[in-house]
Amino acid sequence: MKPQVLITGFSKFPGAPVNPTERLIEWLKVQDLSRFDAAFHFHLFKTSYAKTDHDLVELSKRLNPDVVLHFGLDQNAAGFKLEGRGKNALHDDKPDVDGHCPAAHISADGAHEIASTFPAHLIGERLRDQGFTVQHSTDAGGYLCNYLLYQTLSPNVWQTPPRQAGFIHVPHLEEHRAIVEGMSDDRLCFMERESLESGCLAIVEVCLENLAH
Repeated sequence: MKPQVLITGFSKFPGAPVNPTERLIEWLKVQDLSRFDAAFHFHLFKTSYAKTDHDLVELSKRLNPDVVLHFGLDQNAAGFKLEGRGKNALHDDKPDVDGHCPAAHISADGAHEIASTFPAHLIGERLRDQGFTVQHSTDAGGYLCNYLLYQTLSPNVWQTPPRQAGFIHVPHLEEHRAIVEGMSDDRLCFMERESLESGCLAIVEVCLENLAH
């Protein structure tokens, strides 16, 4: 049986009128990925805690993925930012697109943090070999990216936990520079669309190679 790969992105959210990962998912859906000899599934999450919960439950009912790769926007990420763990903590003053602010913790009795299970070190090496900038992070933030990562890694979500699961933050696309520049006092980072696409495929390739070992 072919390995099952789930790749997800997020839609826009307050402070980010465009999200590069939405464009990434649109692109992946129309690509010929047959060279990977895997079954691919794609999903775009609305940047909403309630909708993310709902969608994750629905995905777990119909899929049993071997690899789960979540992509999200970090406006300050210099290249590909590989998240090493999900933390049981959220910013309770940062609303989602529904205007909802979460509790300070994701799970009242859950682990303080859960380590990602994708081969981050090998992914980093491959991306660097291909000329990409890579960051390794142990803090996925206190917003929906961290929320989704923590929930995905939690033992009670999937019927069988994915063998590999992780989160990758990426910066804005260069083609969106005119839309987002000036919206933040922080130094924004940008990436060409072709780099995002080829880097994503490199990440998939490493995960599938590692899965076979």
